[in-house]
Amino acid sequence: MIRAQISAVPAGTVIEVENREHLEKLIFGDNKALEDDQRELYARKSFLDSVEYLMKQGDGRLVKL
Repeated sequence: MIRAQISAVPAGTVIEVENREHLEKLIFGDNKALEDDQRELYARKSFLDSVEYLMKQGDGRLVKL
């Protein structure tokens, strides 16, 4: 699986994701050390909610960053 930080992905890149968890791993990687930081978790959830909403406007799998 490709793991990329959001800053390393060029703007306009289109990625295909399987589900929300797959999207989260692609964007944030598997960094579990941040799980205790509630502000970081809230920011991630808000971002993922926004992306998930945009995914639903299309076919549900393609995301343009």
